[in-house]
Amino acid sequence: MTSKPLTEMRRSIAGALEVVGDRWTLLLIHDMALGVRRFDDLRANMRIPRSTLAARLKNLETRGLLERVRYQTRPPRDEYRLTEMGRDVWMVTAALREWGDRWNISGDGATVVELVDRDTGQEIRLGLVDPKTGHSTPPDRVAHRPGAGADDAVRALLQTLDKGNRRVAERLEFYFDFQSPYSYLAHSQLAGLGTPVQLVPISVGPLMKLVSNTPTTMTCPAKFAYASKDLGRWAARYGVQVIAPERDLLDGDLLLRLVTATTDEAFRAKATDAIFKAVWGGQGDASPKGLEQLLAARGLPAAELIAAANQEAIVAALSAATETAARRGVFGAPTFFVGDEMFFGNDRLDFVRECLALRGGA
Repeated sequence: MTSKPLTEMRRSIAGALEVVGDRWTLLLIHDMALGVRRFDDLRANMRIPRSTLAARLKNLETRGLLERVRYQTRPPRDEYRLTEMGRDVWMVTAALREWGDRWNISGDGATVVELVDRDTGQEIRLGLVDPKTGHSTPPDRVAHRPGAGADDAVRALLQTLDKGNRRVAERLEFYFDFQSPYSYLAHSQLAGLGTPVQLVPISVGPLMKLVSNTPTTMTCPAKFAYASKDLGRWAARYGVQVIAPERDLLDGDLLLRLVTATTDEAFRAKATDAIFKAVWGGQGDASPKGLEQLLAARGLPAAELIAAANQEAIVAALSAATETAARRGVFGAPTFFVGDEMFFGNDRLDFVRECLALRGGA
């Protein structure tokens, strides 16, 4: 692998770092985005030498990231305001803050400032989104493709890197519905797969309508009787308990929306595990009445998650995830994806393991 194509690929990053790549400049943009705009206020807040501040402001003004706006004529005084170009850099400082908080880089042990939705008060985080749909894209599904300025060397390198990344970094996706006992059984085995898992809640009822599927286990008495015995066999094999829930007491859609509302992967994993074990394992109460206590026992912000689950945006997000699943060929739960390879059913876990091994994911 030659260095020239990589150098070309890094050109945009290198150019950006030339403008904002030092500590003082990023902190300056961060404080200006918060509304600190006057020279003396910036100097006092940042404890930055006067000459250093003057130089950084001059550089940002020359580069088009900020502009001077006169706020006083006698004597003349200017304040500094970020341009649209400068405000875009605020996203970089927000990403750095989020990374620093997650890994406790400062050593403080607690988040000092949180980003929240002004209307709902809910914590928000940066993410990668599809600009057409607004839906988030998990990092493991992000790929690079040549842009308009790419030459043949860059195109060849990207193709090579993409093939390698597919072999070593393809992540397992797990599509599930809490009302599916086989989803519960499959979920109990995820930890043993030895690979990161993206948990994707979907609503199986609407999914089946989208793909013209029929829940024959519910409509065929003979199949229902067999499924009951089959569940017991799988439960014994996995060493887990299966207790049929009182479905009338559950709000299955609420449970799915609650997990959909989690933006933190660790929170999503805890919530999913708690709900599955309560619904099918007899370990807690997943009804609307007991849900808050169930989640709080796992150290989750229960009230906030339940409130978020009732927002229209989360209702739409669950519906969108279900529609996306249908477009990908999903017709029931549980369903697994390793890359674009789909596997349906708890009894396909051996195939999932083999596929992960072939692609370097486990």
